[in-house]
Amino acid sequence: MEQTTCAASGDSLTRRTVSSSTEAARAEEDLQARDDDAPSREEETRHEQEEEMEDSEDDEEARERLMLAEAKKLSAEVKQNPWRGADGALTFQRLAELYRHLGEYEKLNRTARLACVYCPVGEEFLLSWLEEEKRVARLLSGAAFESSFPSHQLPLPREQHLHIRRLYRLARFVLPSVSLALSHLRFEEAAFFASSGAFSFSRSSSSSVSPSSVVSAEGIRGMFEEALDDFALHALEGPCLWAAYRHFESAILDSLRRRQLEKRDSGKQEGKQDRGQQEGRLETGGGNHEEESEVVRQMHRIQQLFCRQLQLPLAGLGDLLDEYRLVAGNGADAKGREKGETEKKGEGETEKKEERTRWGEERRRQKE
Repeated sequence: MEQTTCAASGDSLTRRTVSSSTEAARAEEDLQARDDDAPSREEETRHEQEEEMEDSEDDEEARERLMLAEAKKLSAEVKQNPWRGADGALTFQRLAELYRHLGEYEKLNRTARLACVYCPVGEEFLLSWLEEEKRVARLLSGAAFESSFPSHQLPLPREQHLHIRRLYRLARFVLPSVSLALSHLRFEEAAFFASSGAFSFSRSSSSSVSPSSVVSAEGIRGMFEEALDDFALHALEGPCLWAAYRHFESAILDSLRRRQLEKRDSGKQEGKQDRGQQEGRLETGGGNHEEESEVVRQMHRIQQLFCRQLQLPLAGLGDLLDEYRLVAGNGADAKGREKGETEKKGEGETEKKEERTRWGEERRRQKE
């Protein structure tokens, strides 16, 4: 019995050893097969990706051919009969959309102009067309790659700016709209502030043009006044136009105050100067008085805008009155501070003059 049991256990151990060695051999074969299959799988994946790219390119080419065919068909319909009312407007809009996708910007511009002539167009269509024209103008001018300003605030060259301005005039003539007017005014403001650089808003330069030679503070004020002639009493969007006008004037006021602070800081850093230069500045008054008077005039402009709007039957007059009181209070405090600083400065200079006079008299007595 014992011999039989030992023999059976020996056989089982032998079978286990053989099976384990067989499994190890199979595992090695599987690993080797995987290693052999890895390059082929990579090649298959690469081939599949290339096929997908080719298919996508083929699909894009097919879509482009379809859009070209549709654009030719719609262009022929428009030439044959542009006077088709609402259907004509939809045709023009679809044709403009096709030209935009195809990158045919000249044809897009021509189609939008024809739409303005032959059929009623919507505000959304005009705004999208103008935004596309501005983007193309920036790309053509190359300004988008040479400036640190945000793309929507980049100053355009003179010809491009005048081109966009003419398009805005056409759009506002075709469809009088507060949204179109505000878009036009924001475009002019962005060009003005971006091209002004040093914010030269003194009285002598407030009516002069900015470096782009097409935008000026007085010109933008005139555009705001034109828009107010049309929409000052608009029940819903009139207050937005008034607020945009005040925001423009407030931006100029902030820039003036910023320039004053920069000059004061630079004066403190420079330290004391020659007495002759100080006396000459006292006699001529320097540029401080002119800058302070310009700040006062700018504050008066903003207060006048508040007063003009408060006289109109528009919504939100209570909130507007509170805002006016806050602005008027800040303006009065600023005037008081400026006046006090001016008086203190004048008193200090007077004392220095008297001291220099006494010192000169003492020197003369000593010489005598």
